[in-house]
Amino acid sequence: MNKVVLSTIEVEKLKEKYGGHFDPIKSDTDFKKVVVKLKGKRIDGNNSREFFDTVKRLLEYIQRTENEKHALLLTQVLHEIRIHSKFSLTDNATNVHQLCDLILIQFKHSLKDRVYYNVLKLLNYCEGTLGKFNIDSVLRHRIDNLEGNIYECFKLKLSIELLHTYLVLNKNDELHKLFYDICVDWYKFEKQVNEKTFEKLLWYSFILDRDKEIQEHIKQYDSLIKSNRWGIQLYSYVGKTFSETGHIDKEKLLLLVNRFKKINGYSNIEKESIIEQILKKVKEKQVITEVERLLSYNLPSGDKLSDINQRILINLAVYENKRMLKIKKIIQVEAFSHPKREDIYVNRYLLKKLIEENASGYICVKEDRKDNLKEKIEVENEWFKWPSTDVIENDNGSNDLMGLNEKSELRKRGYQITGTTREQRWKVLQRIVPDIGLKKVAYTIAGNVRLRKGQKDGNKKFSYSISEWEYDLEKLKKKYYKKEFYWPKT
Repeated sequence: MNKVVLSTIEVEKLKEKYGGHFDPIKSDTDFKKVVVKLKGKRIDGNNSREFFDTVKRLLEYIQRTENEKHALLLTQVLHEIRIHSKFSLTDNATNVHQLCDLILIQFKHSLKDRVYYNVLKLLNYCEGTLGKFNIDSVLRHRIDNLEGNIYECFKLKLSIELLHTYLVLNKNDELHKLFYDICVDWYKFEKQVNEKTFEKLLWYSFILDRDKEIQEHIKQYDSLIKSNRWGIQLYSYVGKTFSETGHIDKEKLLLLVNRFKKINGYSNIEKESIIEQILKKVKEKQVITEVERLLSYNLPSGDKLSDINQRILINLAVYENKRMLKIKKIIQVEAFSHPKREDIYVNRYLLKKLIEENASGYICVKEDRKDNLKEKIEVENEWFKWPSTDVIENDNGSNDLMGLNEKSELRKRGYQITGTTREQRWKVLQRIVPDIGLKKVAYTIAGNVRLRKGQKDGNKKFSYSISEWEYDLEKLKKKYYKKEFYWPKT
């Protein structure tokens, strides 16, 4: 069909639908010219409206003609634009609706599954607040009508991209159901497996905690599981780490996680889901030495009860006594946590039951935040001069001695720069200060800074550690040090 003749009434209907300025494409030749022009045009924020309007015309023509070759050409071009110009089609709600409409077309040619795949990729890789809003308000309400056409193509790559769609939409039930359907219909997919689809399938089984189900189907892909592809190697390492007993090399795991954040082939939501699951399993694997009551006033500032929504199975330490020097036994407990925090919370009713059942031992429960911790610390601490981090001779050298003598005490209680974030260290410091006092903590950290600064090229060699220690000192000052005290310059 080279030319499409539209009546005046049809043109008016299109203008009513897409706006009075809408100019429908009238032939295949015109369609190709507009695509070429679009491909060669530099896209940025200044001409975004023109870009969206042009795509609107092209998608409308495909919907009117149901030409699968044109659909494949356009979706491929739009992909190239998205990748190279970092410009997302999902920022326009009308374009999102039109992309959904393409999946409702039963294209006659075998290119159908490739068109659907391109459409899902354009929808799934939505970035920014506006794109996510359009996906949530448009695609969420249409995906149930689109899912049948997509899955019935029985193409593994396309079905995995549909998993991605459900992940973007946070439709957890549908995500699990689709994964189950893929496993049941595996005989239709097994010949389509390659390194890319294999890697994605492994990670989706990991996200969903259904590794065992997929293991039955991947035994025959021994060469793929031994692939040099980095994503597959990471999956193997993660699987081995959590299946074995004993110590987890958390520092190495975090380094690998940071590297994973930078690889291509995954959307931000996929990376976030995989990393969240890894961190969740780290929590489940390690022995938790203390828990908190799950109460609204016992949460960090800015958090709500609804934020503590990650249900995990933890290994909780039961100590011999309140001195907490020796672990008597380890029990498994269902707990809750914030997906991106390390705090572990237990429902107060369950906590009461656990304490009763383990009355012969001691379970460490963090004090409620409603207690006036700042007041307690100020009463406990006598006046003292805040330590300097400058490398100078002190009158009696007490500052340096304090830093050296108490260094092991902080490290023993979990305070260190390597492998920790500022938020994690602050949580540790808030536990340490009430126990050993603000003076000891401050002098220890200041002593560490002076020791590094005093070495040859120390300011340069240890610049990161020094800046982090001085950040922690500044935060301690703002939180606990009395206002009338003199705060030294660093």
